[in-house]
Amino acid sequence: ESEWAAFGYYNLGVTLLRNENRSEGEEWLKKVAASNYFDPESRALRDRANYILGFSALKAQATLQAKKHFQQVPLDSPFSNRALWGLGLTFQALREPKQALAAWLELAQRNPADRSVLDGLLAIPYAYADLGGYEQSVKHYQIALETIQAQIKHVETAIEQVRVGGMLNVIVDNISQARSEAFNEYQNFPIGPESIYLAGLYETHAFQTALRNYRDLRLMELQLQRWAGAIYSMENTSD
Repeated sequence: ESEWAAFGYYNLGVTLLRNENRSEGEEWLKKVAASNYFDPESRALRDRANYILGFSALKAQATLQAKKHFQQVPLDSPFSNRALWGLGLTFQALREPKQALAAWLELAQRNPADRSVLDGLLAIPYAYADLGGYEQSVKHYQIALETIQAQIKHVETAIEQVRVGGMLNVIVDNISQARSEAFNEYQNFPIGPESIYLAGLYETHAFQTALRNYRDLRLMELQLQRWAGAIYSMENTSD
């Protein structure tokens, strides 16, 4: 009966889907989608379960079920980009290109660093062409091309910052000096167009463990320097 049970249901459902056990996996995910907890974590987990159920139904050509699950994800959800992308695909499969276009146009207004947004930018001109709007199609292909080229530059910048160590120095300089067992201080990580491409790295256990060890070594180094200075002062007190 615990609210934490939903996390177990979710992990079990996803694992079963990955093992090609669709029916049983969907049953566990539906338990999550039907949960009535309203804390932010539970809402996010419910939204995530719904969009995964949507893609599972879409893969099985159960388009009406897919549509229902995608529409359960609110537009302000952290998983709404994936849901909008899937909803557009669902409408396209239902031969409703106008509705598909509406979903993808909403998606195109969002941060293009998200893969789903880039997929939507490429799908929009396809949908316009399907509706006979060839001029709009050409225009939006050009917009998609320019956006993707800009994102490639951001990725290259992020790679270069990591290569020269600049990103690590900024992180270590920004994190608090308190000794904690885990890093949840994302607000102290570098903010910029390139940061989102490293978000997956930041949240891994391996990265946080390495960063914690690195920080502790830096703190130990500073302490040793202070002690060395103090010893030097004591040795020269008589002078």
